[in-house]
Amino acid sequence: MNLEFIRRYKPLIFAFSLTITFILANIPSYALSVNQVPNPRQQNGGWVTDMVDMLSPQAENQLNQMISNLEKQNGTEIAVVTVPTTKPESTPKAFTTKLFNTWGIGKQGKNNGILFLVSKGDRRTEIEVGKGITEILPNAKVSEIIKQQVTPQFKKRNFEAGILAGTKSLIKELETNIVKQPQTLINPQVSNSEVDEQPFNQNPYIHIFWVLLILPVWKFIVLPVTRSISNFFGNIGQFFGNLSKDNLSPSGVTRRKWPYLNKKAYCKQCSKPMEEVEASEVESVLTEPQKVAKKIDSTEFIGWRCPDCAPDSMHLLILQSYKASNCPTCNELTVIDIRTKVIKRATRKSSGIARKWQECQCCDYSTTKDITIPRLSTPNSSGFKRSRNHSATHIHFHNHDYDSDNSYDSYDSEDYSFESSDDSYETSYDSDDSYETSSYDSEDCSSDDSDFGGGESDGDGSGDDW
Repeated sequence: MNLEFIRRYKPLIFAFSLTITFILANIPSYALSVNQVPNPRQQNGGWVTDMVDMLSPQAENQLNQMISNLEKQNGTEIAVVTVPTTKPESTPKAFTTKLFNTWGIGKQGKNNGILFLVSKGDRRTEIEVGKGITEILPNAKVSEIIKQQVTPQFKKRNFEAGILAGTKSLIKELETNIVKQPQTLINPQVSNSEVDEQPFNQNPYIHIFWVLLILPVWKFIVLPVTRSISNFFGNIGQFFGNLSKDNLSPSGVTRRKWPYLNKKAYCKQCSKPMEEVEASEVESVLTEPQKVAKKIDSTEFIGWRCPDCAPDSMHLLILQSYKASNCPTCNELTVIDIRTKVIKRATRKSSGIARKWQECQCCDYSTTKDITIPRLSTPNSSGFKRSRNHSATHIHFHNHDYDSDNSYDSYDSEDYSFESSDDSYETSYDSDDSYETSSYDSEDCSSDDSDFGGGESDGDGSGDDW
């Protein structure tokens, strides 16, 4: 009976055995030795090894960039490693110390290395510090960084944010608390007592020599230079003082462009200050196009009068802004934009066209004008957007409707926008868990050596569970 059963279902039993064998062969091994962890310096010249995909490529680039900048400043080396487990080592701490010394993180003789290790299977964070920088990062400080910056993010499963925050805190401590080397004497063979026994100016005639030397230098060099500097700054002050004056003839018309810096007017004939004319009197001499230009706030009119040279005349000062265009018929700034429409949308390969309709508010003159819409921004060679703090770019065209009661209504004729592409990435990092990412080039960030510097650690540092 059993043989008959086996003979009948032999193909099925064979297929089932192959399936079980394949499944067992592909079950991942949760034992990891130190030698199985890829050395990032040998792999790509970087500082990060992410075996469990806790970090995005952009976060790895940022970490490599920050650590490379620190290594260029003071030679400190930081390795950031994520592993699935630390077994078969007895503890995650033992695994971290063994990996630290196997790679030799830090410069040889200085022992200024740091290993930031995260074990996902053990739910454990370990930061190992080389004995050369334990004065800057003692165990208490390392524990504080882990518990305040790393563990809270890990408990929210924000692994990338926690690793970035912890690394940035370590770099901040290393940048602001650099251990200064004691300064040596220029001539160490001469002691302080020997210097005190050799007082300066033992010869009394040396004082007379210095006086005879300093007096000519003071008279012929120092004093002329100080006078020249004083005159130079005095002329600059006089120049800027003249900017607040405008010399005008007793009568006539003068046009100026905004911004208008002159606050006072002086008569060209007598050089005396002129008096400003009342607004009602200025209004009485304006033409109809000038009154319209004043109503639409494109032009300002100021009257000046010299009480000595021409008490019955007035000089009209016309200040023109860029809020309107000049009308060829009225010869004043009375042409404004009425409507704007996008004729051709801009793309990343070509610019667009928008058409403006303009009308004079004083006569029947009207015209159209085509303006160019710039091409949309494109990602740079590293794949990141050129613009910062913007996920989309919006171009608004505002229309103005001038109604019968001389009021304005501003509205958007069209909201022309585009969203950033999926392949662009932008983020910034600061104290409130935001990120800033820049492109990373392994050639720029790696040091001359293709490996760590050969430092060692005796187990200083701290860790925490999450």
